[in-house]
Amino acid sequence: MSGFLLMTVGVALFVPLVSHGSYRTLVRQRWHWQFLFAAGFALQAFSGHLPHPGGHDLGFGAIVASYVFLLGFCARNLIRTGMIVVLIGIALNATAITTNHGMPVAVPPVWAHAGGMSPTLKHHALTSADHLYWLSDVIYLPTTDEMISFGDLVLAIGLLDVAFHVSRRRRRTATIVRTGNVASLDLRSLTAPDPTPAIKARGRRTLVAELEATESQLVSTRQTRAGKPPSGNSQSGNSQSGNSQSGDADSRQIDSASADHYEFESVDY
Repeated sequence: MSGFLLMTVGVALFVPLVSHGSYRTLVRQRWHWQFLFAAGFALQAFSGHLPHPGGHDLGFGAIVASYVFLLGFCARNLIRTGMIVVLIGIALNATAITTNHGMPVAVPPVWAHAGGMSPTLKHHALTSADHLYWLSDVIYLPTTDEMISFGDLVLAIGLLDVAFHVSRRRRRTATIVRTGNVASLDLRSLTAPDPTPAIKARGRRTLVAELEATESQLVSTRQTRAGKPPSGNSQSGNSQSGNSQSGDADSRQIDSASADHYEFESVDY
């Protein structure tokens, strides 16, 4: 693994900290086809140690296969925000490597004065016979004293984007759906795992009770508007007139009444 990629992974690990994300959410993410990622990473790491009776063909085949596995993993997880950028970065590098039987490297003057570079299974010095110059390692990075490609930059941006989005705390909503004269409460959002300490402290039952009270208020408001006495225990004089006034106020607020549902945002977690 190159120094630039290691540096990118290190920065990505700090993204949840500086962006007020959640490491717990980051760690608990479920990825599909993880075996493809493991296989691709292993082939990248050990391709140089494979036997090569007919030259480097076996090792180079392992590198190509590793990119196929990594691209398959990214494609399966495209639902994750930022994975499309990661896939594009890997695809750009794979294109340059497979086209030129290795990644061409534009030797910088610093290396040229030191004697140039030694070719490896995956990298070789750029020559006039190589294609897709703009996808080759043509960007010199003084910090790590290495050459990187445009695909490496795209890959780094994608990794940071993925780290940011997968560490976000999810926002849940509870929806009260109006059907005829009956309001039904959809509490599916309250079954999501990993609530914040705020919800834990209040308890889910308390939150459900508050939403059910809101449902009752909506039903009472509809009955008041329809000229029917509200259901439940009757209350005396001043109390009823107070409720009627508040009902009228609620009626005016709710009365965009052609809407089919009302949404109430719950606490983030």
